[in-house]
Amino acid sequence: MIPSILHVISSLFGWTLAADLCVLAPLLVPRATRGVAAIGFLLSVAILAFVIWVLCVEIVGAEWGIAAVIVSTLLGGIPILLLAAFLLVIHAAWTDLLVLAVMLVSAIIAGIVGTNVDDSPAYLSRFAAWTGSTFARAVRRQPHMNANA
Repeated sequence: MIPSILHVISSLFGWTLAADLCVLAPLLVPRATRGVAAIGFLLSVAILAFVIWVLCVEIVGAEWGIAAVIVSTLLGGIPILLLAAFLLVIHAAWTDLLVLAVMLVSAIIAGIVGTNVDDSPAYLSRFAAWTGSTFARAVRRQPHMNANA
């Protein structure tokens, strides 16, 4: 991997995870700040997804070149994650595979927490209106989210 990209990716992941654990997680305790925490977790999911995608682009690009990166990106961006995991398994790069797995699990957990916080639909509708976020609108429309509204 290119050392400068690896350094930036690891720093961005570390700071995002630290913000999730040290800033956003305590905001889940008081009911008044749960909506702010939900928006923060949803923003951190976007950052973590970008970090994971850039890491996978680096892995696939280093092994198979730019053509594989372009083809997998044109297929929707998801196949590059599978290609990167496949390459890490083939080369028995277990530490890198563990890092990728930790990144994926942390992004999934942040997404689950961000979408399942009580009182979040009102905040999510304001967030969706502000950003034009299709994801936030879809979350707002979920029936189990509107049970408390």
